[in-house]
Amino acid sequence: MTRTKMFARLLSVRWPNTFATIHRPCYLCATAPSMMCHRQPMHRTTSIMCVKRPLTLCRDIGLRIQTRWPSCASGQRTIQPSGCGNMPGNWWSNCHSASKVIPTSRRITISTSLPMDVLLIEDLSQQRLPAHALAAVLQQAGLRTRLARFGADQDADEVVRLAERERPRLVISSILFAHRVPEHLALITALRRASVRDHLTMVGPLPSFAFAELLTACPALDSVLCGEAEASVVQLVTSLGDPARWQAVPGLAYRSPTPRGNPLPKPLASLDDLPFPVYDDGLPIRLGYGFATVEGSRGCYHACTFCLPCAFYRAGGAPHYRLRSPAHLVDEMEALYRRGTRLFLFDDEQFLPPGHTREERVAALRHELQRRRLRIAFTIKCRADDVDAALFRQLKEMGLLRVYIGVESGCQASLDLLGKGVTARRNAEALAVLDSLDIVADFRSLLFHPWSTLETVRADISFLHNAVSHMATCFSFHEVEIYPGTPLANRLRAEGRGEGGRWPLPYTLADPRAELLRRLSRFVFSPSGAHAGIQDLLTQAWYDLLLQRHFRPVRFEADRARKLKAIATGLNAQSLHVWREMLAFAGEGDIYDADQVNERACAWASRVCSFRVRAEGELAERMSPKEFLRNNFPFYPRAV
Repeated sequence: MTRTKMFARLLSVRWPNTFATIHRPCYLCATAPSMMCHRQPMHRTTSIMCVKRPLTLCRDIGLRIQTRWPSCASGQRTIQPSGCGNMPGNWWSNCHSASKVIPTSRRITISTSLPMDVLLIEDLSQQRLPAHALAAVLQQAGLRTRLARFGADQDADEVVRLAERERPRLVISSILFAHRVPEHLALITALRRASVRDHLTMVGPLPSFAFAELLTACPALDSVLCGEAEASVVQLVTSLGDPARWQAVPGLAYRSPTPRGNPLPKPLASLDDLPFPVYDDGLPIRLGYGFATVEGSRGCYHACTFCLPCAFYRAGGAPHYRLRSPAHLVDEMEALYRRGTRLFLFDDEQFLPPGHTREERVAALRHELQRRRLRIAFTIKCRADDVDAALFRQLKEMGLLRVYIGVESGCQASLDLLGKGVTARRNAEALAVLDSLDIVADFRSLLFHPWSTLETVRADISFLHNAVSHMATCFSFHEVEIYPGTPLANRLRAEGRGEGGRWPLPYTLADPRAELLRRLSRFVFSPSGAHAGIQDLLTQAWYDLLLQRHFRPVRFEADRARKLKAIATGLNAQSLHVWREMLAFAGEGDIYDADQVNERACAWASRVCSFRVRAEGELAERMSPKEFLRNNFPFYPRAV
């Protein structure tokens, strides 16, 4: 085989990432290239692709090779080798004169990917910001990053293969929800078993508080980066070559040999100093409109006893509530708008600032949007005591479609225990105001907490019954999850409760009848069952309708909105009827008759399934087949 044919065959092979072996010496010449070494792109783990051999081949057949360089602003440079031999010294300048002997008709272009520094793993389908924000900070520092999707339906093997192929220096597992922690730990273990030798770390509010448990439970996990990761993640990446340096990174927890944590990094002084989150993986689109998650603030000025994000920001020493300036926030929104985004999902724990400043902030945001002629739609999260008719009328005119409102409970005893600082009556008034403004409201009912009784649950169900006429979405029934760092966790531990060492802390209700009701709720209204399925369908239908009403009012059908609300009202009424039956059985039935309990539970679950079938039929009657099929694929996150 001639050298020309042999090199052509080499070019047709799908070689691994050029920079994947950046810190590994060439097998043939034992050269250990540095980051900026010009010979680096030619180094491979195979001797055929040694720096010396391909240059000689290029000289013989006259090829022009284009490859990417980390120091090149345009992303490409041209290597033009001629009779350079082994290329001692500054071989780039020695080769510079070769272009005149290279036939243009025989040029071959090799496009090789840039070195991978960090692989960020997160459930990107949830449309949350942590991974995108971290990627922006890393890229601003000149580090190459990639986002890896790891959803509930995602195969961990795909992430493992990606890590093996890219060989990043650091792998970051971003935890959004506690129930996904076991899956992330299993993924980290699988990465290590697959001979991925990179540094494996974890970030998020829960890992920040539970780093000792996580490091003990998962030997494959190298560290946990606590606090606001943006403040120290770059220092971690650049220190990985020296254990003494990376173990001194602020906020880093590691084994020495038992788990220990460094003092948290200094809080970010201003949110305006952070770069905009990156969306290298593209923006999702619905009905031709792009949508993206944005963050106008961090933290919260309230003190709910169960809230993990609030405990997280308070523990970091930062102000309890920090705002971005309206101009900086709208700068990001405008950049996303130019990319096709029209729906903005605000992920703030508390969208509105306290007191009179909220009117000033809304006015400033409105001015910026009007000045730049941005016609948008958006959703927010807020509390019941934030809802004011005049203020929310302005927000609706600005494009507010939907509100995730922190009602949590309609039982005053439970509201006081959760530290909400609001009355059940105020919760009811807020729902009524939003309904009068034709703004769709959504909330989670936290029916159970460690001190629940049948009376507290009965009060919640009564509250929901009175709120049925104001709701255009399905009720969702949940339990309070107890996370580390929160006042509820401290109280539960002080009482000697909270069985086991995992998070959220498991607990059992003191009243066995209330505990039975709680277990019936898990079975009948399972988060992965029929009730949750119809919630998804209605969520998609409402988003489609609200987007159409806002951006295409001529095509909006008011009757369809009334029918959607009627479906939700009917479902809520039927669900509450099941709840009243369950309450009656838990209060007076023989709760120790296992056969009877199981029989009743199956009957109630079957009725909930029939509700979904009936609702799907009603939705199908009111939509075109194309619309119904589209809404059977959940696309927007529910309230969290």
